[in-house]
Amino acid sequence: MLNRPKMTSQIAIWGVVFIALFIATFSSKTLAAGLLKPVNSQYKDLQIESHHVDVAIQDGYATTSIEQTFYNPNNVELEALYSFPVPQKAVVGEFIYWISGSPVIAEAVSKEKARKIYDDQKVQGNATALTEKDEYRTFDMRVYPVQPLQSVKVKLVYMQDALLDHGIGRYVYPLEEGGVDEAKSSFWTRNDKVEQDFSFNVILRSSYPVDGVRQGLGKLPSEDRFRVVMFDSNTYDLTGGFVAANPANVSKALQSVEQVEPSNGTNLYEGMSAAIRKLDDDRPTGIVLVTDGVANVGVTEKRRFFDLMEKHDVRLFTFIMGNSANTPLLVPMTKLSNGVATSVSNADDIIGHLMNITSKLTHQAYRNIQLDIDGVKIKDLTPEQISSLYRGEQLTVFGHYFKGGEADIKLTMDIAGESREYRTKVMLPDSAAAHPELERMWAFSAIRDLQEQMDYLEQKDSDKEQAIEDIALEYGLLTDYTSLLVVEEQVFQQLGIERKNQTRVLKEQSAREVKKNKPVEPSRADNNQPMFTQPAPTHSGGGSSGGSMNILVLLSMILLGAGRLVMVRKTS
Repeated sequence: MLNRPKMTSQIAIWGVVFIALFIATFSSKTLAAGLLKPVNSQYKDLQIESHHVDVAIQDGYATTSIEQTFYNPNNVELEALYSFPVPQKAVVGEFIYWISGSPVIAEAVSKEKARKIYDDQKVQGNATALTEKDEYRTFDMRVYPVQPLQSVKVKLVYMQDALLDHGIGRYVYPLEEGGVDEAKSSFWTRNDKVEQDFSFNVILRSSYPVDGVRQGLGKLPSEDRFRVVMFDSNTYDLTGGFVAANPANVSKALQSVEQVEPSNGTNLYEGMSAAIRKLDDDRPTGIVLVTDGVANVGVTEKRRFFDLMEKHDVRLFTFIMGNSANTPLLVPMTKLSNGVATSVSNADDIIGHLMNITSKLTHQAYRNIQLDIDGVKIKDLTPEQISSLYRGEQLTVFGHYFKGGEADIKLTMDIAGESREYRTKVMLPDSAAAHPELERMWAFSAIRDLQEQMDYLEQKDSDKEQAIEDIALEYGLLTDYTSLLVVEEQVFQQLGIERKNQTRVLKEQSAREVKKNKPVEPSRADNNQPMFTQPAPTHSGGGSSGGSMNILVLLSMILLGAGRLVMVRKTS
């Protein structure tokens, strides 16, 4: 008898914010990125019996656990492929495949070696599973064998920074792939009033729904100026430069938008070039770019985009649209302008995002940020360079310390030509095991630093690639150079693969179980000597009137090898 799909739900109660997601109905579009499909397309897709997601958001990072059960409706044994879109800044360290009803935790193995072992096990008819990373696009899992008329169960756990902006946290669970072509028109809804006159560039890909453009431009306050540059294979400056956001100009621009017939191409470079032309030096200028970054017409070399941004004094605020977007292009390009890149989903509402950008454009940002920690031995801080910090943003720095004690923390930065300094003292314990996940978060941050350097230089660097692989193997991470491999326990022993990641995963699982049964505890570390006297800025009026002021310092510590790992979180 065919097993009927059943939905499961569960809510974990611990930490600051916890979410349990469960899918009540499934459509081919909604779960297109979360299906286990036969490698041979002539067979029916496996059916989802359950899709269970637990999300724990605590102390500045989110842990997402996805457990799915699939049913094979075919009368033959299958190898199946499962594809899941890469979430924003996500690190995967836990992959579990149930073999003969028992969970087997994957180990991190170099990518080529892992694929060879998987193929060898498949030829021998042994149960095996493999998770690989397809660059910035997807996590791809292969599972073998999926027995006829039987179920298969997999689990994936990833962690990511839970970023705050103006005191508002945002979490996105990606259920679909895709770029910007069918973005919801509600994304361009705006109803906030900006009391200051600033330059607002809107770059639209011409395949966006015209109704969405109408809603966005129709609600711009008259004090704003706007410019509409539409681009597909070609570029169209529909407003002829910046114009006042009065009803007549908005109506004229909308008429022009409606007359454009989009093509399938994307000349992103020419669209960016058109937006930068004829800027007003007397106004702070921000370019709001909403795109998936898939440039396929005209200039496509990353270096040309980087050179373009380096030549102009503009701030690029990039909404990276959809999963599988071209982040290796968009993120470095945005950083070069000292701007901010944010991943958004096709169903996002633009109102909150535009409010954040408005706040950043109308306040000075901190530059030349320097963090110094004395009193304890600190090393391996990541990110290595911090170029700017905008109003409402948070900054997270990871590192190692080698002995507990009192740490003197000094934060120096420039704003509006002036240097400012903030200090506090905190006690670092000899060990703190409540957050073992921070070990992986440090490792992933270090890997991200190395990868972004290679993305910017646009060239292979064998030393950096080897460093990424070494860190990933030590901390059990899925990267472009390492995979997560599952084989039967005796095969791990035969191949001499140490079960380091299994030990790490069990430690993390144990810590999460402990936190489930404990009340939420305050984790602010500077209570005895507050680093700042004012609250962090919010859209309701809190915080300083200038710059990225009022950073809340939060320290979380765990033991890591011979030293300690310290996470320093500063929220402006």
